[in-house]
Amino acid sequence: MNWLSMSEPSLTDDEFWDDHWGGRNLPIEYSRKGRDRLHRAILKVFDRHAPPSVPGESSVMEIGGAPGGYLAALARSGYRANALDISTKGCEMLQENFDLLGLDIDIHQMDLRTVDGANLPQYDLVFSLGVIEHFDDYDDIIALHMKIAKPGGIIIIGAPNFNGLNRPLLRLTRPDIFEWHNLDAMRVHRWLEESPVEESQLVWRGYIGGFNPQIFLNANRKFVPRVLSFVADMSNRVMNRLPGTGIINSRYWSGYGMAVYRKELP
Repeated sequence: MNWLSMSEPSLTDDEFWDDHWGGRNLPIEYSRKGRDRLHRAILKVFDRHAPPSVPGESSVMEIGGAPGGYLAALARSGYRANALDISTKGCEMLQENFDLLGLDIDIHQMDLRTVDGANLPQYDLVFSLGVIEHFDDYDDIIALHMKIAKPGGIIIIGAPNFNGLNRPLLRLTRPDIFEWHNLDAMRVHRWLEESPVEESQLVWRGYIGGFNPQIFLNANRKFVPRVLSFVADMSNRVMNRLPGTGIINSRYWSGYGMAVYRKELP
């Protein structure tokens, strides 16, 4: 597979992310015991598949790191935290968040597509959550994750799922969201199917979190979408408190998809 050049299309840019990360409340550290069941489900994937951390030795790199809630949880468990983010605001937020949490972090402000010539080290764990769906050639983006993983290291990829039942509901509540998201990149079963990376091994892939009304929030100003957004908010609060609501998953209704790969030893 050819590594990405800067000419490869992205659906966002650094200005988009600078605006996106404005006004977030810090500190942020997601918890396995928190109220949000999607956060709990994502952390459960890490618990099952991330390599055991050796304090001071094991390293983790989050691509598209801001605001760093999951990375903070991994740093708390003993990983040396590293992050890569294109956005100036995102990098500032990461540093402030980790300072407030009393955690160390090494931040690289750069475009992921330049990683081939950046002379970065390799890491025991490389992950991104909500990154690949902002690119047209998402398989190439996944391949770049693997390039900076150590041989034998683990790569974890996650993306929201706007397909299936979620798609028509989002058309009503958040139609603008399709402008900067590639829906094909949200089909987990297609990742690396047409452009496999030779040194990678699929460990697990699937959908998590169950039906997630939270993705329908932030509706536009039309009355009906605002009503639907309110219903989604109330539904999400109730479902977060009900046990077992995230157990039944499918690409047709679950809110998030993930895959785990292992970089093979030479």
